[in-house]
Amino acid sequence: MKSNVLKSIASFVILVVLVVTATGCEQFFEALAESLESEAPSSGTAAPGPDETADTGTETATEGPDSIPYRETPKVDVKPLPEETFADDVEKEASDIIDGAIAKAVAYVGVMKDDRHSSVSYSYDAEAGGAFSGLTDPERKLLDDFIKDSYEYKAFRVESDNFDGDLKKSFFHVTSALLFGADPFITCFADIEPYSIFPVGAEETIYKAVYSYFFNPYKDGNERLSEESIAKLKHDMTLLDRIVKRIVRYMPEGLTTYDKYYYLAAVLSEHVMYDERRPDCYSAFGALVEGRAVCEGYSLAYLLLCKEADLWCALRCGQPEGVGHQWNMIKLESGIYNVDVTWCDTDTALTQKWYKCFVKTDEFFTEDGHCITVGVSSTGSYEPNPYEN
Repeated sequence: MKSNVLKSIASFVILVVLVVTATGCEQFFEALAESLESEAPSSGTAAPGPDETADTGTETATEGPDSIPYRETPKVDVKPLPEETFADDVEKEASDIIDGAIAKAVAYVGVMKDDRHSSVSYSYDAEAGGAFSGLTDPERKLLDDFIKDSYEYKAFRVESDNFDGDLKKSFFHVTSALLFGADPFITCFADIEPYSIFPVGAEETIYKAVYSYFFNPYKDGNERLSEESIAKLKHDMTLLDRIVKRIVRYMPEGLTTYDKYYYLAAVLSEHVMYDERRPDCYSAFGALVEGRAVCEGYSLAYLLLCKEADLWCALRCGQPEGVGHQWNMIKLESGIYNVDVTWCDTDTALTQKWYKCFVKTDEFFTEDGHCITVGVSSTGSYEPNPYEN
């Protein structure tokens, strides 16, 4: 063994002398360096595993797994959206806020789209989640009139003397419908409250009227707006509307219904950070404009996006570990499933871990600790994600 090593060293020394003599020292060492570089093993970074977060800040094109189902997290080439001439300053503002997340979601769905799923889709149905269930005709009119007037930035008021029914009970029924997604856009900037009195000797408060008010969407009801502030409110709500429309407009064509739901969830996941410290964290405005929200904000934003994309969607509630929680239900040809973008958003929307709470049955969500309490039940049995057979 020692003799062979010595012979190899001697041969290498002789070769060095010959090459140096023939080419000169500088040319030799340049050639040697090039040779070593060409023979050295690649130092490329391996794709993150199923439970790791992909580096979405420096996405680069790379050869991923051959096909779905993936065995590891694929990397993607995230490209900026095409340049455009903006119609106005609000559209430019919307672009600045959301285009980064859209670009990532477009790239993600490009590698995660799965033709094993059906393209049959079901239209958005505002009554799917039960927000309107149990409302009497006068209560439904009360709700519809409030929503209509709010979209026109008008003050809304109903006197008890002119209302057909118990205004106090109806007020609570209507506010419950609004909380459960009757209109996820309106609840970002308008609400209703009662004008009530408590007469001496009376057993309970008497509701004399119900009226609406507008509030600063950045303050989530804590700052009421005067008529002079409505111009600013119109800007804020136009901005939200432009963001929603922009997300849906950039949804790639030819996707299965499963992948349409995935694309919308991926935008939210890349754009929103869980944050319960902000006053607007409970609304779609907080999620889509501010990029900060809790479960209510995530789920209402997802509901609003599905409404714009004309995809069936509803809200669902539970109490995991005794704490109130809210997520969504979606509908595929195989049935209705749970989607919890809040719980998905513990990782990048490319990883196997992210899919843990995306398109799952009630049985899975029960085992996962969601403790379902309110909302439409799942009816589907199974839809594979890109990591499953």
